[in-house]
Amino acid sequence: AACGKAEAWQSCWLLLEDMQVRHFPLSPVAFGAAINGQEGHWQHALALLETMGAKKVRSNVIIYSSLCRVCVSAFEWSRALYLFEEMRCSAVDDGNVVAFSTAIAACEKGGKWEMVVELLEQMTTQQLQPNSVTLSSVIAAMNREGNWELALLLQHDLR
Repeated sequence: AACGKAEAWQSCWLLLEDMQVRHFPLSPVAFGAAINGQEGHWQHALALLETMGAKKVRSNVIIYSSLCRVCVSAFEWSRALYLFEEMRCSAVDDGNVVAFSTAIAACEKGGKWEMVVELLEQMTTQQLQPNSVTLSSVIAAMNREGNWELALLLQHDLR
């Protein structure tokens, strides 16, 4: 993650290569950190997912949430939603609060308020409690579309 903050995303790749040379095990944690370091470089983050598969490292909900976050930060909201759905349709995971919040943020950025409501309903069906990030994205999506009454109603219902 420090690589991304320092805009040294290439360093994340080099660190993974160095781990292999030194025979350190490549794990989802190592790849997750490298993906988080790809801020603004969504193509590189997706390449890391492909590398994980080639190296037989299993992805998980944290990996997919990180990929979605990187895509949203690069304004690739549709790709973030695709990854969220890919995660849910695969054997990886059905999603957690962070994954749903990231997907909802992607919908908000893409102006897809109907999908925001749908994802919020799916969260409650799975008995996942929306967090402040989720609620901020929901309210922003509703306000953007002039649905402030619905935003207030949803906020009240979720408390």
